[in-house]
Amino acid sequence: MLMSRESQPGRDTTKFIQLESTPVFEREGFTGRILYDAPDGTARHLLIEVFGHHPEKRMTGDTTRSYHVMSGYGTFILNGRSEQVFQGDTVVINPDGSYQYSGEMVLYETNVSPSGTITDEKL
Repeated sequence: MLMSRESQPGRDTTKFIQLESTPVFEREGFTGRILYDAPDGTARHLLIEVFGHHPEKRMTGDTTRSYHVMSGYGTFILNGRSEQVFQGDTVVINPDGSYQYSGEMVLYETNVSPSGTITDEKL
């Protein structure tokens, strides 16, 4: 179970999220689950199972994306530079950064956008 807590005075906003009840999406090379989407658009958390290749993207606006390697291994190409990743590693892509990845791994993805507009573009 995953837990998230939003800080709002006088209101208990603790949420327990059961993995089986989260929305699933599928793409070529990976599948994902949306664990939490902040109502104001400032944050999104996903669990990604990679079994192939994720196409190159660039972060736009004020969005920062990070990936924590929960298990497995793979390769990230960050702004044209290749990096091997293994369980326990974390990769952070800042606004305007480009990335792609491949491998056999489970990733915990976190997106943060202070303006509430999480955006990226396929390259």
